[in-house]
Amino acid sequence: MKTKTFILALLLGATLATYAQETVKKVLVYKGNTIAYEEKYADVDSIVFVEVDPPIIYNEDGVLNGIFSVSATKKVRFTRGNLQYQASTNLWRFAEHQYDYVGHKDRGNVYVDSIKSNNEKISSTYDGWIDLFGWGASGYKGVDPYTAIFNTGFYGQPGTNYIDLTNSDYDWGQYCVISNADDKSGLWHTLTRPEWIYLFETRPNASFLRGFVSIEDVHGYMLLPDDWTVHTEPLFTPSVNDYTTNAYTLEEWQALEELGAVFLPAAGFRWESGYGSVTSVNTDGYYWTATANVSASANRVSIRLSVIKTDDYSMRNGGHSVRLVQTVTTEE
Repeated sequence: MKTKTFILALLLGATLATYAQETVKKVLVYKGNTIAYEEKYADVDSIVFVEVDPPIIYNEDGVLNGIFSVSATKKVRFTRGNLQYQASTNLWRFAEHQYDYVGHKDRGNVYVDSIKSNNEKISSTYDGWIDLFGWGASGYKGVDPYTAIFNTGFYGQPGTNYIDLTNSDYDWGQYCVISNADDKSGLWHTLTRPEWIYLFETRPNASFLRGFVSIEDVHGYMLLPDDWTVHTEPLFTPSVNDYTTNAYTLEEWQALEELGAVFLPAAGFRWESGYGSVTSVNTDGYYWTATANVSASANRVSIRLSVIKTDDYSMRNGGHSVRLVQTVTTEE
């Protein structure tokens, strides 16, 4: 997805500066009502309109600049996008943009050499990207990210069914080497069920800092940082139950992202039965927590137009999205 950068160039015939009675004409480039750049007309050979990729707002560890409270004493930054995996190369990465999601053959915006990636084609040799994983399927001790077997006891921490992923190598953020974050590992983690609940429900002004949005044709859910202040443009209406009230162009989304906004795409769900069954793409989003539920299931966050559930659960072999975070240190 690309955006066009439009440059408003005005040749001013009026006298802007006079040197020895000689009129100087300038090309002025405006951003809003502010002059962003100016140049003498005689020094400009041409003005070219080009397509550019959106700016990426993240630091060297792959996290965004917005800060979010997930408990009374803990704050985090979200990674730049959902987690993705390519089996043929054994590569993990963060999505290149927050609005990227793989989906299935009909919906999604992730490509490899102009070929659309598809979660329904997962296998140990698949050369596309996938982004729906079983619970704790980090690759540690054979719990591979492309696994889609019905045996729920295989996922997470096998043999210790009521143990969370936190501080274990079954947590993707602990174990996986992230190729587009300088091949680092161990710097991120999956939020627990109580942390997701605090983020959505308990932090100050929580209900005013979240809501359904769409970015061009991509549907999802937006979370705003703790220090958010109301802006008239782009306008955000919190807690609405549709994808049309907060419908943003890519340029508008970039302005929100620069202010710390996080976007969770409605990337769909892969059914527990295994391969070839991905549904709810660009309609609903389901995100794993690090918290075990019972022996065969784990907690998740369900983002659906009908209901938001931060205490939901699913069978562990269902394919869900994973969005990692990094703890904000006291020095920051």
